[in-house]
Amino acid sequence: MSYAARRRATPATCVRFDGKRAVSIFHHCRLTMNERNCPDPRLDAFLIEHRLAAANEPASWHALTGGVSSDIWRVELPGRSLCVKRALSTLKVSAQWEAPVSRNAYEWAWIQFAAQHCPENVPMPLAHDPVLGVFAMSFLSPPSIRFGSSS
Repeated sequence: MSYAARRRATPATCVRFDGKRAVSIFHHCRLTMNERNCPDPRLDAFLIEHRLAAANEPASWHALTGGVSSDIWRVELPGRSLCVKRALSTLKVSAQWEAPVSRNAYEWAWIQFAAQHCPENVPMPLAHDPVLGVFAMSFLSPPSIRFGSSS
């Protein structure tokens, strides 16, 4: 079985390198990250895998409203906040609408492009997992966001 196939067949895991080999620390991640409000343990694992959080760091997840095609959270970590966005396969609408979560990769590519060309206008892209259909970016607090002219 290929690496990609194995990754699709198993939940995301955290790993650390112990000398020459990778050692799974998924169980440790689940026990030490703040799971009281984490929507999915794989999301904590995503943060740890991509070194956005340490396994022993408390994380507080806050759902952001307004999206119908994605779940979006503000994640509070000691001294910093970030935003995690996960594409949904079934949209949050009254009709039964489905969409591929692979669209998250296109949004990730776009935010990377925008960050290279006009970084003052978009959140900083931090990490992406195409299998989970999730990416992390810097969190822009409401006071830092301006729409239209200020006059």
